[in-house]
Amino acid sequence: MTNEDLYESNEISLKIGDKVEIKNKFDGDWSSGYIISRVDTSSTGDEIFYVKRAAEIHEIPQHFTSDHIRKAKKKNMWWI
Repeated sequence: MTNEDLYESNEISLKIGDKVEIKNKFDGDWSSGYIISRVDTSSTGDEIFYVKRAAEIHEIPQHFTSDHIRKAKKKNMWWI
Protein backbone atom coordinates (compact mmCIF):
# COMPACT_ATOMS: atom_id res chain seq x y z
CA MET A 1 0.00 0.00 0.00
CA THR A 2 1.36 3.40 -0.96
CA ASN A 3 0.84 6.79 0.65
CA GLU A 4 -1.46 7.67 -2.25
CA ASP A 5 -3.63 4.63 -1.42
CA LEU A 6 -3.95 5.86 2.15
CA TYR A 7 -4.72 9.36 0.92
CA GLU A 8 -7.44 8.11 -1.44
CA SER A 9 -9.22 6.19 1.32
CA ASN A 10 -12.97 6.78 1.50
CA GLU A 11 -12.81 6.73 5.28
CA ILE A 12 -12.48 10.47 5.72
CA SER A 13 -13.64 12.81 8.41
CA LEU A 14 -14.65 16.20 7.06
CA LYS A 15 -16.28 19.10 8.82
CA ILE A 16 -17.60 22.51 7.81
CA GLY A 17 -14.77 24.82 6.81
CA ASP A 18 -12.33 22.06 5.78
CA LYS A 19 -10.44 22.65 2.54
CA VAL A 20 -11.23 19.90 0.05
CA GLU A 21 -10.77 18.73 -3.51
CA ILE A 22 -13.67 17.38 -5.54
CA LYS A 23 -13.54 14.72 -8.22
CA ASN A 24 -14.67 15.72 -11.68
CA LYS A 25 -17.34 13.24 -12.76
CA PHE A 26 -16.40 13.62 -16.44
CA ASP A 27 -12.66 12.92 -16.49
CA GLY A 28 -11.87 11.79 -12.92
CA ASP A 29 -9.42 14.61 -12.20
CA TRP A 30 -9.41 16.37 -8.82
CA SER A 31 -10.18 20.09 -8.53
CA SER A 32 -8.99 22.16 -5.58
CA GLY A 33 -10.10 25.45 -4.07
CA TYR A 34 -13.28 24.29 -2.31
CA ILE A 35 -14.40 24.24 1.31
CA ILE A 36 -17.11 22.22 3.05
CA SER A 37 -20.17 24.43 3.58
CA ARG A 38 -22.62 21.82 4.86
CA VAL A 39 -22.73 18.14 5.83
CA ASP A 40 -25.95 16.12 5.76
CA THR A 41 -26.83 12.45 6.09
CA SER A 42 -28.60 10.56 3.31
CA SER A 43 -31.51 8.18 3.83
CA THR A 44 -28.98 5.32 3.71
CA GLY A 45 -26.89 6.87 6.50
CA ASP A 46 -24.04 8.03 4.25
CA GLU A 47 -22.60 11.51 4.65
CA ILE A 48 -23.39 14.00 1.91
CA PHE A 49 -21.10 17.00 1.52
CA TYR A 50 -21.95 20.39 0.06
CA VAL A 51 -19.14 22.71 -0.99
CA LYS A 52 -18.47 26.23 -2.13
CA ARG A 53 -15.49 27.90 -3.69
CA ALA A 54 -13.26 29.34 -0.99
CA ALA A 55 -13.76 32.88 -2.32
CA GLU A 56 -17.53 32.57 -2.89
CA ILE A 57 -20.57 32.96 -0.66
CA HIS A 58 -22.97 30.58 -2.40
CA GLU A 59 -22.91 26.81 -2.27
CA ILE A 60 -22.53 24.75 -5.43
CA PRO A 61 -25.98 23.21 -6.14
CA GLN A 62 -24.53 19.70 -6.19
CA HIS A 63 -23.74 17.34 -3.34
CA PHE A 64 -20.76 15.00 -3.11
CA THR A 65 -20.32 11.62 -1.46
CA SER A 66 -17.14 10.41 0.22
CA ASP A 67 -15.86 8.80 -2.99
CA HIS A 68 -15.94 12.15 -4.83
CA ILE A 69 -14.38 14.36 -2.19
CA ARG A 70 -11.10 14.38 -0.28
CA LYS A 71 -9.14 16.65 2.01
CA ALA A 72 -7.03 19.13 0.12
CA LYS A 73 -3.38 18.27 -0.19
CA LYS A 74 -1.10 20.66 1.62
CA LYS A 75 1.24 22.55 -0.63
CA ASN A 76 4.83 21.39 -0.33
CA MET A 77 6.72 24.60 0.41
CA TRP A 78 10.04 23.09 1.43
CA TRP A 79 11.96 26.17 0.29
CA ILE A 80 10.39 28.44 2.94
